[in-house]
Amino acid sequence: MSEEEIIIANMLIHGHDTDIKLVELSDKLIDLAVMLAKDEEYEKSEFKATYKQPKLILRDSKVFLRNKFILHKVPYADEVMIKLKLHGRLVRSEQDLIKLYNGVGRLVDPFELPVRFVNEPYYYGNVSLCTNISDNPEFLKHMKIFFKSIELGHKTNDMTGVCYVHEIVHTQLESIKGIVKDYYNSELLSIFMELVYAYEKGVVLLRETLKNRINMFLTEFHSLYNFLNSKDITEDGLWHNVIACKYIVSTVKAFHLFCNYYIGDDIEKNNILWEIQSVFSGRKSLEDVLDILGITYQNSLEQTHIQTLIEKTKTP
Repeated sequence: MSEEEIIIANMLIHGHDTDIKLVELSDKLIDLAVMLAKDEEYEKSEFKATYKQPKLILRDSKVFLRNKFILHKVPYADEVMIKLKLHGRLVRSEQDLIKLYNGVGRLVDPFELPVRFVNEPYYYGNVSLCTNISDNPEFLKHMKIFFKSIELGHKTNDMTGVCYVHEIVHTQLESIKGIVKDYYNSELLSIFMELVYAYEKGVVLLRETLKNRINMFLTEFHSLYNFLNSKDITEDGLWHNVIACKYIVSTVKAFHLFCNYYIGDDIEKNNILWEIQSVFSGRKSLEDVLDILGITYQNSLEQTHIQTLIEKTKTP
């Protein structure tokens, strides 16, 4: 598949809009990146990754999310289950294949998804999905997304809880096709809720979580900047930079939303969580909620949101 076909296939699988363009290198975006890159004190701050038992970390994240939301069950399957169900079966049409494939797995509580601890940094997290078995657009559009496992870094500490919260939020969004229309918004709520979790655990963890997100933002910004300023732009690298745009847009919007949450009173905090619940429940799209909360890409590029968070969480 070409990179453009890969992009379209991924949009169809998750129900995102397929009309997708790279983010422009506006003056506001460049100025924001420059400001973040100059913040030397954040770079100097160190996080002591003290070991904590995996069971306790996962339980803590579960209690946190259960206290905030009513979470729905998600489809679970793995490649073995799919092979056993589909192997040797003859189908007459794409519709029959869709029906057969979508009947493979079972619904489980998101916290019942297997957790695999892998040889990755302590701030690593990933939701592992079953791969699709057909490139037909009709199949991609209607195939059920099956969650296989959640992967976390094997050196478990407080950041592991941040990552677990992030991935559980993904299960709530990705299990409802089209609830996030714009692919560039697909990391927003996961980043926002990891910040809320860190905020409730204390300023040290919040500072480390912010630092990690700022570093990722700068990494993706540099990738996009180099790609768009290349003298010989080809399709090669396009999908990687679409992903970069996702993290750029989602991060600045998540910071904006979290700043509102951070400085807001209890009524404002509860209102934001209530609107997020309406997304998890499938009542509203994420884009509808962002409109209600007044979060846009352009107003999220204002440096005041991120500066507020940085100043309030710097080492005394």
